[in-house]
Amino acid sequence: MTGLTQKLLIGSIAAATTLAAAPAFAGSFTVSGTDYYLYDVRDSNGDGVLDQTYRNPSASLDAILAGNRSNPGGNIELFASSERAGTNFFAPQVTLSGQVGSETLTLSSLNANDWFSTGSGNNYTYSGNTLATRWFNSLLTAAGQGGIVGKALGQLAFNQFLNGGGFQRSSDPNISYIDHSAGKINIGLAGHFNMKDVYNYAFIPNGFQASEVVKYTYGGVTNYLYNFNATATGLKELSDGKSHSGNYEVSVAAIPEPSTMVGLMSLGGILAATKKRKVKAS
Repeated sequence: MTGLTQKLLIGSIAAATTLAAAPAFAGSFTVSGTDYYLYDVRDSNGDGVLDQTYRNPSASLDAILAGNRSNPGGNIELFASSERAGTNFFAPQVTLSGQVGSETLTLSSLNANDWFSTGSGNNYTYSGNTLATRWFNSLLTAAGQGGIVGKALGQLAFNQFLNGGGFQRSSDPNISYIDHSAGKINIGLAGHFNMKDVYNYAFIPNGFQASEVVKYTYGGVTNYLYNFNATATGLKELSDGKSHSGNYEVSVAAIPEPSTMVGLMSLGGILAATKKRKVKAS
């Protein structure tokens, strides 16, 4: 390999690597619907540490979503009325949409059709392949109750959770950041570090962790994201002193920007040409 070719190759590799690794600007996100709360973050005791979230309708949505796992900040709660008595659980989803990479990312709250639909109607029983059954089995397993999955005790636990409004409570994701880097879209879900603060069911142990569920559409794929492992945020919500104390990070694979693909294709062409030269030389 000549010195000039080697320099060109090294330069091209560096450029393509930079394109692939650099975080892409996600742009502004917009909310569809009115049933949401914006939570800002502040230092409540003047020690220079952000430790409290509070409702602030004037908060900047882009500033809220600009955090990351080590600094989740405030959040936007979609379907904020979900936990109120008499709320319509079939209400249209509240969505958050913006450009990430070359595609639009849409994050949504859930409603009854997401949880219980079978394609031919809604099934509120502990059976079948509904999201409610799949997710609840995952919750039982994460809570150390895998032995009752699909059994009578599992049915009892499911009914308690359903009748106690557990699925509504899990339908209003609090999105604290959208961090696009290293080929992934990392999404922060603010929740409780200890779910026993919320669910006083015998099958949920003290210290148990579970996020709310967020629905996403990206690159032609629609699915649901959730997590059973939180990191402490050092934050507490003003009104109850408990909410937003845990951060649950979920991720989807990012679709690269066209410029990134061009850089990688150029790198592939250079490597292929270099390989041909080596074969000829040998």
